[in-house]
Amino acid sequence: MNRSITGRTRAALAIGLLAATLSACGDDDPTGVVGDLVGTWQVTRFQAVGLPDFISAGMTLTLALTENEYTLTVTNDQAGICEGLSDCADSGTYSATSTQITLDPGTVDAITFSYSISGSTMTWTGSIEGIPVTIEATRIS
Repeated sequence: MNRSITGRTRAALAIGLLAATLSACGDDDPTGVVGDLVGTWQVTRFQAVGLPDFISAGMTLTLALTENEYTLTVTNDQAGICEGLSDCADSGTYSATSTQITLDPGTVDAITFSYSISGSTMTWTGSIEGIPVTIEATRIS
């Protein structure tokens, strides 16, 4: 059963998740930042300090990024992202620089991560409600 993630859950999502997305278009991005992010990413590690890796525990997270929107799909939620459901999805806009990505910029649910891309691996680091989080993903398309 799928259900949209609400605002409060987005913070948990950062700690239970991931998703990233930018509100920029190609013409506004002369650095190529958005182009580097665009694609489908499979999260391979979602680690919050003091908690087990949610991916190793059986959760699946997939993040699809276009030039200005993201869609995050969660299956077998292990982190409380889906508010009591096993599966859910979320989407929105994002903004990015060459080192930071902000999901849902300009809203009360906005959350910013530092990120880096090396080959087909993207790593996000940040803090969700004061808890340090590391998210690693592999580009699958």
